[in-house]
Amino acid sequence: MSNLFNIDLNPAFVTFLQTIASAQKQGLAQADLEDLRDEQLDTLNQQWGVLEQLALQGNEAAIPAALDALLREWAVKKACDVLLGNLGTPLDPSAQGLRHGFWQKLERKHAGLVAELAVVLARGREERAQAEARRNAQWEPFINQFVRDQYAQQQHWQRAAYDGIQQQHLAFRENQEIAYRWSNVAMDGVRQAQAGVSQAQQGAQQMYAFAGQVQSHAVEMLRATHQQQYAVVEEAMINVNRKRWVTRLGCACLLLLAVPVLLGICYLILTHLY
Repeated sequence: MSNLFNIDLNPAFVTFLQTIASAQKQGLAQADLEDLRDEQLDTLNQQWGVLEQLALQGNEAAIPAALDALLREWAVKKACDVLLGNLGTPLDPSAQGLRHGFWQKLERKHAGLVAELAVVLARGREERAQAEARRNAQWEPFINQFVRDQYAQQQHWQRAAYDGIQQQHLAFRENQEIAYRWSNVAMDGVRQAQAGVSQAQQGAQQMYAFAGQVQSHAVEMLRATHQQQYAVVEEAMINVNRKRWVTRLGCACLLLLAVPVLLGICYLILTHLY
């Protein structure tokens, strides 16, 4: 604690001496000094309130800077007190008695402030511990209930998971049985298909044999038909040729008969005319 708040006191000491020198140089009256002192008292009260809050909150890192600022304001206030106590008497800031006396007061003031801050810090730690204990006490029923709910939910999920696994095992067995039955059906179908293929192959062979026979009969029929058609055509040609020669002979006979007749007709015509 002492190391944490072991600040440099020289800035406050220099502020005390500079305030005395500046006030004497400016020739401040008693009323001005009193106003300045009262103003410093208000500032000191405010700064001490800030230090208490920092200590209560446990913000120890910010305390040294605030403590240094408070000691400087306190040095200004003490300078006003010294000046008001020696009105009309010039003071020498370099006087060893004045300097030594204020330094001792400054050390005592610093030590007193550190002691008070230690008490405030301890009270702050205690209050925070009590507040934490109260919060824990307030939250303990909720935490216990939450733990119980989590345990019940975990038990529920474990039961649900176990039931789900059992159902998966049952479904797996059922699927195996169904697959086995369908595999038997498929094998029967394959065997029936193989038997059908054998029968179809036999039927195809029979059809091929029948088709060969039909083709042979058709060839024989075509050959016989061709021969018959050839004979009919040959006979028809003979008949046509016969008729053609008969016609030619008839025409020749007619021509032979027609010549005498024509000659006779011509003769009759000539004799009749003459």
